[in-house]
Amino acid sequence: MDRFSFDRQGRVPTQDLTRRALLHRAGALGAAAATLAVFGPGPTRARASQGTPAASPAAGDTQSYRFAVGGFTATLVTDGTAAFPDPTGILFPTAPPDELARALRAHGAPNPWPEWVTPFTPLLVETGRERVLIDTGFGPGGAPSAGRLLTHLAALGVAPDEIDVVVLSHGHPDHIGGATDGAGEATFPNARYLMARAEWEFWTDRARIEADVAPGPFRDLQLGAAETHLPPLRDRIELIGDGAEIVPGIAAILAPGHSPGQLVVDVASAGARLLYGADTVAHPIHLEHPEWRTVFDIYHPEPSLGTRRRILNLAAESGALLSAYHIPFPGLGRVTAAGDAWRWEPVAPQP
Repeated sequence: MDRFSFDRQGRVPTQDLTRRALLHRAGALGAAAATLAVFGPGPTRARASQGTPAASPAAGDTQSYRFAVGGFTATLVTDGTAAFPDPTGILFPTAPPDELARALRAHGAPNPWPEWVTPFTPLLVETGRERVLIDTGFGPGGAPSAGRLLTHLAALGVAPDEIDVVVLSHGHPDHIGGATDGAGEATFPNARYLMARAEWEFWTDRARIEADVAPGPFRDLQLGAAETHLPPLRDRIELIGDGAEIVPGIAAILAPGHSPGQLVVDVASAGARLLYGADTVAHPIHLEHPEWRTVFDIYHPEPSLGTRRRILNLAAESGALLSAYHIPFPGLGRVTAAGDAWRWEPVAPQP
């Protein structure tokens, strides 16, 4: 069996991202992955929006980004990064080459694009009554340049036993890898853990995973994470559906496509709103070309496209902030309509 691996710099060797490893039953989508963290979005225009908060970074802090959502305090906390070769083959495998070349040029990205250094950005929401953590990063078993969430939470003065709720947006390794210690114990011992029922049922069923994800190192990585981190949570996980209240002011939106039961998390307080978008988009170009899905959108193309359009339209119409897990840290912006598509407007400087 092939082994999916990272080197000491947190890079995936090119041979670990073979076409065979990244095919899935929706079609042949090519191999490799991209550098969203390095180049970021192209020029944007500022937009005022009523009822949404302004963000403000902690001075000198590149590990967390704290801002208000009404009466709540939200903090984006990086778990680290990983690097993948051949970005366009992962982020935009279905894009027509000429259109893709124009989009890359508009965003200052080279073509060919050599490497994707992607961040992993969980969200901590403090409501005044509960601390809610959304996603847990890669954890200690992932890339050497990731697995730093607990260290960065500690720098904020937050210990694992002080987290009240953990929401797992979906079952991919970079979202559930920090949910347990890898040896059968929950990382956040006092927390309620929540996941969509459809997501849990998929990632705890090896036969379904093997049917939907082609053999190879990438599937091995996914299976390994699911079989390591989900069974220890079986007796404590709460399985939820669309519209479920997580705590007052925070609700779940079922957003399938990237995975069978991905959740977007809706945070609302005092007229302000934040949507934690998980992996609905992975690059600003996905807003401009929502039909260009990634190879990681493993479920089916139709739900993936429908979900992306629905969430982007919600963000644009409501004026909510949108948090995107893989867009350059802090991955926080607003969404504006642009014809039949949208545009990403970051609210904070990006590297």
